[in-house]
Formats: sequence, structure tokens, C-alpha cells
Amino acid sequence: MPVDLQLDRRQFLKATSGGVAAMAVPVGLTQFANAADAERPMIVDTHMHVWADDPKQYPFPHPYSADFKEPMHPGTVEMLIEDMDKYGCTHAVLVQVIFHGWDNTYIADCVKRYPDRLRAHGLIDPTDPKVADKLEYWMKEHGLHGMRFSPIYYKEGQHGGDAWLDADETHKLWNKAAELDAVLNFFIS
Repeated sequence: MPVDLQLDRRQFLKATSGGVAAMAVPVGLTQFANAADAERPMIVDTHMHVWADDPKQYPFPHPYSADFKEPMHPGTVEMLIEDMDKYGCTHAVLVQVIFHGWDNTYIADCVKRYPDRLRAHGLIDPTDPKVADKLEYWMKEHGLHGMRFSPIYYKEGQHGGDAWLDADETHKLWNKAAELDAVLNFFIS
């Protein structure tokens, strides 16, 4: 059923900012809880970044910085899993790093490799006219559970400003997100 949102940008951010973090926790965690040991409590890190160590397979096309250089330090999923095991963290929600750009392939591959331990939020360009289709593609074709949006990159007119929040394409995105039970994460500071 389509959702008719009649909010201006300020109303939207005010209405969603408090609940967004709380919504990130439950996504897909039912399967996690069912798989958890009775003797070991479920501990979920709800915001973890990983990045590939193979720039040929997983390039770093930072969407806002053409002269971006590869990360100096590794941050692979194998390192994350090792640390999770070391410190008793049973599950994690991966959040796409900006320097992999709109290509969420690495975190999608991570979730496929560790489906009992990981969920993921990707990044999609909110100014893309096909943003709702991109959400559906990454969720249905690649198993992501939602998306992170970063309004901080669009303030004061940068990259088209915050007009995307009210754009027709974005209303389609909100409806598609509701249809897919997507979790949307807003990085607003």
C-alpha cells in the first residue's frame, strides 16, 4: 500500500532522527536470535565499517572526492570476524563506507560469506532518479537489509543540496522502502 508522506524536510528529519537508530537494531535479528546459543548472549554491533583490500576487485570510487586515495590501513571482514570472536560479539550490521561509493558489492559479498553473523546497509545516491530501483536491486539481488543516507554531504547546496529529501524520486524511495521493510539509516551530523 503506497504511503503518502506530506512532510517538509525539517519535519521529516525531526520525525525520524530519534527512531532511526532504534530501528537499525531489529532488522533481521530474529534469525540471529534463533541461531544464538542459549549459553552465550546475543551481542550485536549495529554499525561496523569494513573495506576491501583488493582495489581491483572492489575499487574505491569515492563519490565526492576524485583524488581520494585508498585507505592506509586494512579493514577487512576477516579482521572484523576475528575481533568479534575475540571480544564475544555474536553479530554485526555492516554499514557501507563512503569511499567504496555507490558500489555495495564488497559488503554484499561479506554478508553472503557470513550470513549467520552479518547484516548490511549499503549506500545509494539519493539524487539518482532511479534511487528506488537501486534500493530494490541491492536488497533483492544482493541481500542487503537497508541503506544509509548522509544528508551531511548535501548541506548548504553541496551536491544539489537537500532538495532530494522532497523530490518525487525520493517519495518513490520511501514507498519502496516500506514495501521492502528496509531499514534506513540517516547520518545527520
